[in-house]
Amino acid sequence: MFFLNIICYLLLVNLCWSSKKVCKFQDLMKNPDEWEPYYSSFNKHSLLKAAGCTEIDFIRIDKDSFEGEDAITSVDEFNTLKDIQIVNGSIIVIGYGSYHVLQELQSLDFLGNVREISGSNPEFESVLFVGYLSIRYLGLNSLEKVTSDVRIYYNPQLCYVSEELFISLGVIDVDYNIRIFENALNCSDCDSECKNGCWGGGPRNCRQCKKYILDGECVNSCDSTDNRILIEDNCTFLYDDSKDDQLLSFLSKIKLNVNVKMDLDVPIPLIQAVSNVLEKIIHRMG
Repeated sequence: MFFLNIICYLLLVNLCWSSKKVCKFQDLMKNPDEWEPYYSSFNKHSLLKAAGCTEIDFIRIDKDSFEGEDAITSVDEFNTLKDIQIVNGSIIVIGYGSYHVLQELQSLDFLGNVREISGSNPEFESVLFVGYLSIRYLGLNSLEKVTSDVRIYYNPQLCYVSEELFISLGVIDVDYNIRIFENALNCSDCDSECKNGCWGGGPRNCRQCKKYILDGECVNSCDSTDNRILIEDNCTFLYDDSKDDQLLSFLSKIKLNVNVKMDLDVPIPLIQAVSNVLEKIIHRMG
């Protein structure tokens, strides 16, 4: 199991190194000359062309997304946006008109790998605007940074949204920078193991964990009976034979490979995290 985990770490590092794809929304349009800043919307054509994009300048989904010959007809079509990690502009999802496809959405989890929303949108005065939807939770579980204003309102079934959540992401709560109102009432609280809010119900949707992480889930303690060790608040499975010289050599080679990528000054936090974990495990086994 541990062997497999290490191989997966290495594959993830190589994947992050090789699969970056920066896209501009205007280039995804069937008719780029019709580009209108802040108002052009995703449709079936632009969603298909967005497949594989890891960074984009703008995301807007509204009533125009469901009209015309390239109308979106299924919520599954939004899954082409799942690889996006950075939005250098704004995310706008508006459900004016109760378009039946948009109202089928339970969350925005098709944007669940977005780590950062930065830039500005003077037209809407916010970089994240979510309104008039039937979603029940946001589902933006990977989000770590928001650089400007947030508007989330008139979503009558939406729970788990709070000022605390977005303050923890870097939004400064002055001059109504965070506007959250007219969403669901009588919502359940975030899981007791969550800190700074949550993206949905249960211990797997926490913004941060109060104590520890076990297989992606916030927990109160690590179970020492199954050879797990605590590494930077993560309950990490440790290989049974801590004196296996071949495994130790294998881990050292992986760490060397990771460090080579770090020496190239690649701004990928995962690389540093993997290197730190490997260093601690090697030290524990030595």
